[in-house]
Amino acid sequence: MKTSTRQSNHSQKSKTHPDKGPALKKPREKESGIAIVTVLSVLMLMTLLIWGFFSAAEKELDSSNYYGSSLRTRQLTDVVTNMVMAQIRKATAEQTQEGKRYTWVSQPGAITTFSNKGTDYDALAAKKFKLYSSERMEEQSEYNLVKDVVEDWDKKPAHYVDLNSPLYSEREDELYFPIVDPRARRSSNNTNRDNVEGFNYTQNTSTGTQIPGVQLPGSDPKSQRLPMPVQWLYVLEDGTMGYLDKSNKFIPNSGISQPTSNNPIVSRVAFWTDDECNKINVNTAAEGVPWDIPRYDSRHEREMALKQPVEKETTRFPGHPSMVSLSSVLYPHEDVSEDKAKLRNIYDLVPKIEYKNSSASGSTNATKGVTWDDDRLYATYDELLYKHERNRSIDERQEAQTFRSSQISRRKLEQSRFFLTANSIAPELTMFGTPKMTMWPTYTNTGRNTYFDNLIVFVSTLGKTRRKYYWQRNSSGSRHNEIYGNASGQNLQLLDNYLVNLISPSNEIPGYGGSLGRKYGSGPYQDGKQILTQLWDYVRTTNLNDPYNTDQYTARGNSSGHGQVAGCCLCGGTSPHQSRWDKPYLKFPRGYGRLPTLTEVSLIFKCTGQRTEDGTTQGNASQLPPGGVRIEVGLLLETFCPSHGFTKMVPNTSLQVIGKRFGNSNQEPAAITINGANIGKLIPNNKARCETSMSLKGFRGWGAHGGPRQHGTTQPVYWTPSGGNAAGGVPVPGGGGLLKVKIQGAADRVPASEPDMRVVLYDTRGGADSSDVNNLIQVFELDFPNEFTIPVPRYDNRDTWKQTCSKARNNPQNLISPGTVVRSLVVSHSDFRLLGAKRVIENHVFQPHPKFNSTDRQAHSLVDPDGYKYTGFSNEREFIVGAGYSDSATPDFPISPDNPNFFVDVKGNPRTDYKFSVDPMITGDWDNGIAMQMDGPYVNRGDDGNRPSGNRNPYFDEKALTAADVTSKANFSPNRVICGPGMWGSMSSGVQEGIPWRTLLFRPDPEHFGAPDQPNKGDPPDHLWMDLFWMPVVEPYAVSMPAATRGKINLNTQIVPFDYIKRHTAIHALMKAERVVAIPTEQGDKYKEKNGGSDSWRKKIDAYETLQQWEDRFEENRLFRSPTEICEMYLVPEGTTLGNKSGSQNPDYPKMRKFWASHKLTGDNVKERPYANMQPRLTTKSNVFKVHMIVQTLKKARSVAPDIVDAEKDKPTGTWRGSAIIERFIDPSDNTIPDYWNDPNMQQPSLENFYNYRVLHIKQFAL
Repeated sequence: MKTSTRQSNHSQKSKTHPDKGPALKKPREKESGIAIVTVLSVLMLMTLLIWGFFSAAEKELDSSNYYGSSLRTRQLTDVVTNMVMAQIRKATAEQTQEGKRYTWVSQPGAITTFSNKGTDYDALAAKKFKLYSSERMEEQSEYNLVKDVVEDWDKKPAHYVDLNSPLYSEREDELYFPIVDPRARRSSNNTNRDNVEGFNYTQNTSTGTQIPGVQLPGSDPKSQRLPMPVQWLYVLEDGTMGYLDKSNKFIPNSGISQPTSNNPIVSRVAFWTDDECNKINVNTAAEGVPWDIPRYDSRHEREMALKQPVEKETTRFPGHPSMVSLSSVLYPHEDVSEDKAKLRNIYDLVPKIEYKNSSASGSTNATKGVTWDDDRLYATYDELLYKHERNRSIDERQEAQTFRSSQISRRKLEQSRFFLTANSIAPELTMFGTPKMTMWPTYTNTGRNTYFDNLIVFVSTLGKTRRKYYWQRNSSGSRHNEIYGNASGQNLQLLDNYLVNLISPSNEIPGYGGSLGRKYGSGPYQDGKQILTQLWDYVRTTNLNDPYNTDQYTARGNSSGHGQVAGCCLCGGTSPHQSRWDKPYLKFPRGYGRLPTLTEVSLIFKCTGQRTEDGTTQGNASQLPPGGVRIEVGLLLETFCPSHGFTKMVPNTSLQVIGKRFGNSNQEPAAITINGANIGKLIPNNKARCETSMSLKGFRGWGAHGGPRQHGTTQPVYWTPSGGNAAGGVPVPGGGGLLKVKIQGAADRVPASEPDMRVVLYDTRGGADSSDVNNLIQVFELDFPNEFTIPVPRYDNRDTWKQTCSKARNNPQNLISPGTVVRSLVVSHSDFRLLGAKRVIENHVFQPHPKFNSTDRQAHSLVDPDGYKYTGFSNEREFIVGAGYSDSATPDFPISPDNPNFFVDVKGNPRTDYKFSVDPMITGDWDNGIAMQMDGPYVNRGDDGNRPSGNRNPYFDEKALTAADVTSKANFSPNRVICGPGMWGSMSSGVQEGIPWRTLLFRPDPEHFGAPDQPNKGDPPDHLWMDLFWMPVVEPYAVSMPAATRGKINLNTQIVPFDYIKRHTAIHALMKAERVVAIPTEQGDKYKEKNGGSDSWRKKIDAYETLQQWEDRFEENRLFRSPTEICEMYLVPEGTTLGNKSGSQNPDYPKMRKFWASHKLTGDNVKERPYANMQPRLTTKSNVFKVHMIVQTLKKARSVAPDIVDAEKDKPTGTWRGSAIIERFIDPSDNTIPDYWNDPNMQQPSLENFYNYRVLHIKQFAL
């Protein structure tokens, strides 16, 4: 309003005073100045507006371009992921050509395939499939992938990129590496506690290429660098992918397009794929604490016996994934098994494992099971960083601060990404790509299956027909029912149609060539099928005391028959035997079962009275002439059970002594005369029952030696004139110093001739009473020499043989007095396992004791279960020469391997057809007995446990079996009972061929029959028997799933092409809780005596020395083809060095052979136990891979040719760095999975063809 009034006044003045015109020009000049300012202001505003518009448009364009680039880079990550999945699918899917069948192995950066045609590694290896970006994604097997790293990579930015280039956080003043943080190694000293175990890197590859940019540990950790250069792959707009040649020109390797202005280069990708099975899985690993059955007697062995693993204490179950030790990463080079604070930290970090209420890893004697925490599994490793601290008491917090409580702890976990994972799964397939057989017994009556059984059944079933790849049992007393009876024939089909097919000579093993059937034979009477039968029989005799099952497989508690199982027999019979065995002398396959077998038969000549030449009498001298003696002849029958271990066995058996060959009517044995006097006939029925009262002094009931008193103390076997007592024997005329004994039988040990006597063994107490063939176990045909002399028995007391046996029940010293004459037939080779797996033991097997024809009164090797040696016990040679055994520890080994009677054919002649040694001291194929039990030919039974009760130390203290000794739920788990197929290393591999002291080889010994290329070039190693089987892990959750198991560790640790980076960490973690037992040769007089052994005989493994064998193998451009190949690697004890490899035909490490040559008291089962523990946790194939990648979109410069890349002018417009986790898996309900039961010619497609793929996780690497 003021402005309007002012303008009106000015107008009025102009009109009123026209003479004042010049004065009116000043306001007009003023207005023109304002106009200029206004115009300029408007121009400025318009300029700003236009500039703002274009600026905003440019920003929108930039934003749009950025979004477009981000979208394209994200799409490129899918391209890379799918490219790797396609490469994995191509490498792993079954390939068949020219009659070949293939398998594959994985490692960080590559997959290698192998055929089944060839006799050595180079001939069998087929192709290498790269899992990193390279101009050639496939190579021939002989190509060394390490050559793909070039020494001038850093000078070729258009060709190579460092995938491991770090990012720097200014806020944290910290470096972050996308793949591997080199600061995980801070010192050149391997055992420095700042170094992650097994991790190292150098500046040179194994081929000598120097890698620019590698910065080794020094004073400043931030200066450490570890480049991982890979080749850029360029992508055209139409999707064609290629690489750059030396002139930076684009060369297509997919598609046919060339770069043009209309089809320019628009992006590039680089990647490298890690194998997650080369890491430690935080969902399955924890911290292993060593535990084992006591193998000798020492303070520590007795502590282990008292402090057994309890229910759910998986960190102490031998062979369990929880035994993998996270301390190899989190507390490197420390033994935290006895550090409660650090142990608690680890247990709190991992799911399920609970430290509270545990046995403190064996430091306390827990009597009840532990509990699990309620943590869920980690979906990704990142969740580990953000796990919340549990509520703890003040004392607990002071005792153990967790890693997440400080910056250092988070940094430690960040640096551990290269070593830890939450996603590692390995397939459980045979080398043929077929399902593995489960080695846990379940029931045909599914109502008897426990929770564990049902879970194992689930993971062992595949396909549309729900095929069962596991065995079932139902009757411990039947040797046929579970094969031919109400198991619906499935056990027989699995054995005959599936497993026998896998070892058939016509089906050569992918990766190895040859076949186990060619090595051992697969026919009905050959050792290949016999071995499979033994393995099945081992399974059905496992878990004989399941506390979760009220309806036990054998009798419960300490009842007669507890722990006893009849060996399965593949004679083709039906459920009950026919009236007589059909074709008893055919070598039908047979299992050991868990029963006594006969090992020694002794004629006893006891003097019950005598009259001297001067008429002096002692004892019953009635009717004796001067110089005459009254002699009673008895028979002792010593038994042995190779299934040594717990639960205890309460035998329920009987035997009968008769004559003639098998199949004839029961007749008396051949008549016996002494100096012409007929000693009479055997007692009526000639039978004896086993002792079931468990009151025999020295009885242990854990298998092994049963002694000569198990049969006969209540019903002994002896000869009398009238079938009765006959006053304690028959009068025999004196004969000076010697008496002549004649046995009126056929010629000595002539094959198929009439034996002097036959001992028939039954698996019921009443079997001998009724001669019940349905319960007949074995028949032993025995031939004593037709004529021999003995010294005159000396009078010790007038007890009859029946009275003597009765008194010996509680005092074994009463059985054989110094004056008693004993003449024994003994098993020539002493490998009693060969007898346990036979139906008829023919007369050449039992040979006269070496002292049989001497003037010594005793010629025997009778021994009791507790090691007591009866008067006159003798061996021709020490079992292990130089051991210097104590009496109780001396094994039963009467005939020396140098004796021609040791290894004979059916005619009794020394065998010359076998080129390998049969001396157990050389083969090493014998077992250490449990605790103080004698060493011998055992089959390494899985441990059911032996619960402490009262002041009793289980495994050690001798007491009768009571219900309190039997394992309860507090000590039970399937994965504690048996860890995997490595337990089968003590199985005889020469039963049908009659080869003693030869078992399956699951340890290094290149000269052994079971080694690779033995006995013929191209023959597979024994350890491939393990490849056919698995033991699912069902605690603390279903760690195993159908055809797969979580947390397995890949033996192939070589990182390609970056072999200057060494990551053996997971193998270190695997070995950390394992122990090598090495008993010095000369300790035979101490190792089985109370506390006589040394705790130092259980040695830690020097993983650095051991893993040098891996490096030797990788330098030869060779990989591990099967996880069972761990058995070919020496485990080097701490304080020992590996030494150098030498030899051309069978290369070996002489220093390790020398080490074991000085520790010969270590049995096969003990040497192989760490291998048995480790093999189930190992793999050579992975189902999960992590792809690390860099992808970029590019803007081509117009000044550069379309097919040329100029690193200075062609600039990236978008970059994405990160990783993707890929999993391959099988759907167990897939209806297209074939039935492998009936595929004799291997025509069905491999399970490798039925894998699906999914991306589990994608993560961008950014601050």
